[in-house]
Amino acid sequence: MGILSLFQRKQKNTQVVLKSNTSLERAADSILSQRGKQIVDGLNKLTASTGTPMDKLHGGAKRMAQMSNIGGGSKATGGGGVDEGMKAML
Repeated sequence: MGILSLFQRKQKNTQVVLKSNTSLERAADSILSQRGKQIVDGLNKLTASTGTPMDKLHGGAKRMAQMSNIGGGSKATGGGGVDEGMKAML
């Protein structure tokens, strides 16, 4: 099971809990939605920040490239890198 499918299942479970109309819960739901889009967009990128196609990467190299993509790309290219990717996942 891939990272994307785990995230999507977790997001569905969380959305069920956040059905109340309080402003704090609406704010949390908005943040979760924004982060969810960031994660999905990062996982759907076809290349790493090095230009290497994701389907050519495996194991740790692929996971790190995915984290970097989630973080907006490498720090060298103006993104947040693996650090931001990890923050988004947490």
